[in-house]
Amino acid sequence: MAYRDILPAELLLGLDVKDRQRLWSDLCSRSDVSVFVAEDEGLVSGFCHVCRCRDTDLADSAEITCLYISPGWERRGIGRQLMLAALAYASRGGFPRASLWVLRENLAARLFYEALGFRPDDTVKTETFSGCTLHEMRYIKNR
Repeated sequence: MAYRDILPAELLLGLDVKDRQRLWSDLCSRSDVSVFVAEDEGLVSGFCHVCRCRDTDLADSAEITCLYISPGWERRGIGRQLMLAALAYASRGGFPRASLWVLRENLAARLFYEALGFRPDDTVKTETFSGCTLHEMRYIKNR
């Protein structure tokens, strides 16, 4: 699990699978978002969600809200393929750039995004989730 060394175990253990299933079921039914899924023999190996940017200062941009690779499927190029599909979708949609938020402490993810051409734009935010303070950095990639 990518967040095991970054977030407290009690926060991760407290996530409700049924709530996440409802959330993703709702998202996948919407026409204004796209979810790209990688699978192998019927098993999901990863997914990526992209939509219009939720940040008001980048309202003309796309936003990649998540990229998850299933445990055991890391470092096989799946994340790169999913990101390239999301970026192609954003480009076809006429978005001049794509953004994403990443935990400051998630160095592996930050290096991955930088290898794809994303750069931090010095916009940061701090949120509290289940009593845990999360520090996020925004990354931008222009077309």
